[in-house]
Amino acid sequence: MDSITHGTSGHDGSGYPRDVNAPKIQPDDGQANRRDRILQAAVEEFANKGEAAVRMDEIARLGRVNKQLIYYYFESKSNLYTAVLQQMVERNVGLWEDMAKSELFDGVRRLLSAKQDDGIDWSRLLAWEGIEYGKSKGSKSIVLQSRRTKAYSHMSDLFRRAQATGDLDSEIDPEMLTIAFTLVTMSKTLLPQVVEMVTGLDPTSKEYEERMESFLLDLMHHLGPNETSQD
Repeated sequence: MDSITHGTSGHDGSGYPRDVNAPKIQPDDGQANRRDRILQAAVEEFANKGEAAVRMDEIARLGRVNKQLIYYYFESKSNLYTAVLQQMVERNVGLWEDMAKSELFDGVRRLLSAKQDDGIDWSRLLAWEGIEYGKSKGSKSIVLQSRRTKAYSHMSDLFRRAQATGDLDSEIDPEMLTIAFTLVTMSKTLLPQVVEMVTGLDPTSKEYEERMESFLLDLMHHLGPNETSQD
C-alpha cells in the first residue's frame, strides 16, 4: 500500500519524488484506486496540453505510479486518452437522458447548470482535441464518435421539439443553434482573451458566467416565433 504525504520532500515508494503541485490523491487502497489515480492525472494532463504533447512519464509522476503500471492498465497513450473521454461521456449520460425528454428552457438550464457544476474543465480537453483534429485535416478518427454524436443530437432534438411545440421559430437551424450554444458556453476556455477584450470581464469570473447564462436564456426567448415574426 502506498503511503502519500503532500507538501514534503522524499519518495512515496513509487520511485518518484513527492510534488507539492501534484493533484491531492488519497492513500492507495488497491488496484481500482491506482487506476483512478492514473485517470485523474491523465485528465489534467490531456486538458492542459492536448493528447500529442502529453508524456506518459509525467502522468506516472503525477499519479505516483510506475509507468509500466499505466501500460498494464491501458496498454497505450491512445487507450488512456480514450479512457479519459469515456469518463467524460459517463459523467454526462444522466444529463443527456434528462435533456432527451426536457422542454426548451428546462433543458437549457440543465445544460448550463451541468457546465457550472462540473469541476473538471472538459471544455479545455475538447478544445485541444479540436486543434489536433484540425491539424490532421479530418484524417484522424474521433474518439467515441458515435456515442458523442448521439449526445450532441440530444441538444439538436431539444431545439427541434421546441419548434414542434411552437416555443422556437421553425426557421431556426437546430444544428447550427447547437453549435452556437456550445461555442458560447466554451468561450471562456476557447477565447478568454476575446471575452476580456469585448466585455472587460475576467472570463473565469462569476459575473461573466452569469452574464453568459442570462444571454443564452434571453436568446431562447427572442428566438421564439412571436419575437421573430415581428420583423
